[in-house]
This record gives sequence, C-alpha cells and structure tokens, in this order.
Amino acid sequence: MRRYLYGLAAGVVGTLLLLVGGIQALSLVAPQHMPAPAISRLDHLDEKLQFLRQHPGLDPRVLAVGSSITWRQFDGAAFAHLAGGGSHVLNGGTAFLKTHQTQFVTDFYLKQFRNVHTLVQVTNVPDFRRCNSEPAEMFDPTDAAAYAFKGEPALLFYLRYFAPVRYLRTLKDLPEQRRLGSGELALDDYGAGPIGGTPGTTQKARGLFYGRIAVERDCLEPLVALARQAAGRGIRYVVVFAPVHPGYFQRYPDMREETVALAGALRQRLAPLGGLVLEMQEAPGYASADFYDAFHLHWPAVRRFSAEVADRLGHTLSVGLPPVVPPQEAELAAHRGR
Repeated sequence: MRRYLYGLAAGVVGTLLLLVGGIQALSLVAPQHMPAPAISRLDHLDEKLQFLRQHPGLDPRVLAVGSSITWRQFDGAAFAHLAGGGSHVLNGGTAFLKTHQTQFVTDFYLKQFRNVHTLVQVTNVPDFRRCNSEPAEMFDPTDAAAYAFKGEPALLFYLRYFAPVRYLRTLKDLPEQRRLGSGELALDDYGAGPIGGTPGTTQKARGLFYGRIAVERDCLEPLVALARQAAGRGIRYVVVFAPVHPGYFQRYPDMREETVALAGALRQRLAPLGGLVLEMQEAPGYASADFYDAFHLHWPAVRRFSAEVADRLGHTLSVGLPPVVPPQEAELAAHRGR
C-alpha cells in the first residue's frame, strides 16, 4: 500500500513538473503562442487582464467600459487631449458583456484606477438583454487584481485556472487572433479591438448579422447603479448610443423606436445623477460601407466617430455640465420633482 501511495505521489509530482516545465518553455520559446491564463469566463477578458498586466504605467483619467460596442468603437487617441496624454486613456471594453456584467467589470476597474474623471460607455440595444439570465460575475476580483495589477507570478494562475481544452483551442492560431485589424483577440495600445482599417489587414463585412432584438428594460438598472457609483466619486458618466447601420433601421423600423425609447428612459434615470446620454444612433455621415455589421463600425469610421464624441464631450465640459451631485441628494431632488 505504501509503495502504491509513493508511486501515486511521484506520478502527481511528475505530471505537475512536466506541466510547469511545458508552460515555462512555451512562454520563453514561443510567447506569441502563449494564451493568457483563463482567469475569467471569456478569452477576450483574459486578454484584457493580460494587457493590463503588461501596461503597469496606465493611469486612466478617461476610462471606456462596455461590450464589444465599446471595445471595437472607442479610439483612445481621440480622447488623449481630454485626459492629459495617451497613458491616461484606457479602453476597458471587451466582447459579449451585458449591462450587469459591464457594471461588474467597471467596479473592478474603479477599485484599481483611482484617478478616473470621465467614464464613457458606448452602447446599443444588444447590450440590454439577458441581464437576468446570465451571471454578472466574470472572474474572481481578488485573483484578477493579483494577476493584472500586483505582479504575482503568471505561472500560479496558469495552474490555478488550468484549462487545457481552452488553451489548446487558441494555441495554434493565437498570433493571427492577436493581429490588429483582423484578429478576434487583438488589442491596440489603448486596449481597443479594431475591425479592419489597419495597414495590411482587411475585414469583410458580415451584413446586418443582427435581427430584431428583445430589449429588457430591467437592464437599465445596472447602469443606474453605475451612474450612482460614479457620482459618489465625482466621476462624469457618459453613455453614447453609437451609429447603427442604416439598413438595420430600414428593415426593423420598430427597433428605431425602441432605441429612442431606451435612450430616453436612460437619460431620465441618469440625469439626476449627473449622467449624460448622447444619441448618435442616426448620426449623419455613416454609410453602409462604414459598418462591419448592424452595430459595429470599421476602424476608419470608428476614428471619425470617436473624434466626434470627444469633440462633443470636450465642448460640453468646456461650457460646463451641471455638477455631479452626490447620489443621495440627486435622488432626493428627483423625488421632490415628482
């Protein structure tokens, strides 16, 4: 029996050493093929945590948050002048997040970045669904912070979150997946994931792709909570409804009405908390050729859109927005006005 236990222990130790040696060898010999540790429920979010780890000098004053509608459509360079330099802008968006998940990830960011003065969320109707049927928690915040911000050895997280199937799925073509302009996991210097428009890359449009969307009004609540949190810290919270493919509203005119109603409802809820809603879903100057699908622009159009948002935000700040009101006072004032 003792010999069996010794043999079993030796096998476990040998397997662990082999695993550790393989991870270390791959990280040294072919780091471009080394996936980020599987700390979160999404490959895209794991890559964002690794990006944060690799950019320890980031100190965002302007922080973008949200789903791929933010991640793909916020050019950090356009906001550098509002933030005081490029190292003070971060696109923290990532793929597939719904509003309650955006709230969770944003809370994680705001606990790490203490100098944020402007929070920007680029959004649209796809974000306002399934906020009751999918979990909000995308990762363990303590582990994510230890990996992304505290410099703990990456090996610990590869072992703690060992996911061989997930790693093997991305291992082979990871360099292509990280290629700017065409890769599904690509991140630029600000943390954005451009679609097309970078030198040597092309990305074919996929048509409208989206059909009619069943919006859930309960999905407004996480953004109201986020506005309340931002107001409590004196942070300006700006929600931008991005341009929508003109063919989408032509095919689904009821979705135009739904988008207007959603933006209006959100504006009413955020205004007492100092939040700002910009409706640019039908902004002029965006043709079908500018779109990858119904809700995502190709990068050249993103740069133009981001410059327009930055200009509008800069002008609004220069002429003066109402001061950010502490949450309790804002809610009392809204109650008195009923």
